[in-house]
Amino acid sequence: MRLFYSFGQFLITQWVWAVTFARAHPLINMLVMLSILLFYAKVKIVPAVCYAFFSQLFAVITFTIFVHGVLDKVLGIGFAQHETAFLIHPLAACFLLAMIYTALQALFFYMLSFFYTLPVQQYSSVAFASNIVTVFIVYKFLPTL
Repeated sequence: MRLFYSFGQFLITQWVWAVTFARAHPLINMLVMLSILLFYAKVKIVPAVCYAFFSQLFAVITFTIFVHGVLDKVLGIGFAQHETAFLIHPLAACFLLAMIYTALQALFFYMLSFFYTLPVQQYSSVAFASNIVTVFIVYKFLPTL
């Protein structure tokens, strides 16, 4: 049970990081993913915009609903301000947030594949690559964003 509580605290901490210091991550990732889809994967403009926008929107909304709805309201795991937090390097925090977003975007593409024919592995790889590029962009401009 303590492991589950610790994992819940990790997710809540990552969500707090996402809405404070890494708040530009979704927009930058959407633009990076759009450029990868257009220029590398050769996807047409309208589907590329839809994939980039809705996959990022799905990731952010799902992450927020899970943190607030499931962890906070259902399980009662709140942000532990009174406990000593383990501080990690900002680059590691950006990377871990990117992995959460990548997993949720891959889930979005997997669910979308039930309705449309699309290569899930290719789009999941694009999501991974765009999130990694976004990590370095956000980290580089972290103090100014």
